[in-house]
Amino acid sequence: KMIDRTLFSVCNDETRFHLNGVLFESDGANARMVSTDGHRLSKVARELAGPKLSAGVIIPKKGILELKRLLESGSTCKLAVKTPYLFAVCDDLTLAIKLIDSQFPPYEQVIPKDLKKQVVVDRVRLIESLRRAQLMSSETRGVKFALGDANLTITSDNPDLGEVREELDVDYSGGAIAIGFNPKYVIE
Repeated sequence: KMIDRTLFSVCNDETRFHLNGVLFESDGANARMVSTDGHRLSKVARELAGPKLSAGVIIPKKGILELKRLLESGSTCKLAVKTPYLFAVCDDLTLAIKLIDSQFPPYEQVIPKDLKKQVVVDRVRLIESLRRAQLMSSETRGVKFALGDANLTITSDNPDLGEVREELDVDYSGGAIAIGFNPKYVIE
């Protein structure tokens, strides 16, 4: 589950090799995985018995995909890190993944510490609305979120195709906000 929640936002730009993987941090009892492509940042944390690392390691995307395949086999796996490799041992199979030797950006600086405004919305309805609005958006024109008291309006228009406007009930009581998004990023 941690891999699924971070894999989609791994950077594919070869010139930004320090972002071409997932940062894995573990204190022995808790683990964190973080990835970013410069537009999106994914972070997931879980209670997970694992290696105690003094610093995080960057697992390359291809290695993460192989690790995911190994974990989907259903058996339990043991993880170990011996720089520059991460080892996964499952039953009679050992997978060695060469780690990316680079510094991951300080992602904690990007995540707000004090959330002043928070919206609670039905995830499935939001994704369905965004998929419909995405049909009218283009590379240069995204979708617009207009947030008011207990209401989210999603709009998208395309001069050649038309306009989409949907309203969703939300749990929100802050001031009015209007902001544009790339619908693909929000859906992912």
